Amino acid sequence: MSGNAVRSTRSKEPLLIATARESLAYGIAKVSKSKNSVGFIHADEAYAKGELMRRLGISQKFWDKMLDEGLPYANIGHARWITGRSVIEYIERTSERKHPQNGEAT
Repeated sequence: MSGNAVRSTRSKEPLLIATARESLAYGIAKVSKSKNSVGFIHADEAYAKGELMRRLGISQKFWDKMLDEGLPYANIGHARWITGRSVIEYIERTSERKHPQNGEAT
């Protein structure tokens, strides 16, 4: 990613600055400075269920809905693991648009 890593003046945590194109290419969900809020989802990484729920800011109910709608996962040890790529594909597959574009059906 060609974004610049900079440091916040209030924190020692680096902040990542990326262009919109880079954000889409890497499947970044949302960026926040807080450790307890949502964050990056990278297509080339795998996430444990709890970490993914934290990063997306989703509830157990929404997690169950994602699984019911076909989100693939793997049981490794006693944890469920999900690839970033499958999450991004799920989001793209289930996304809605307010207005159809380029002759798409409503």
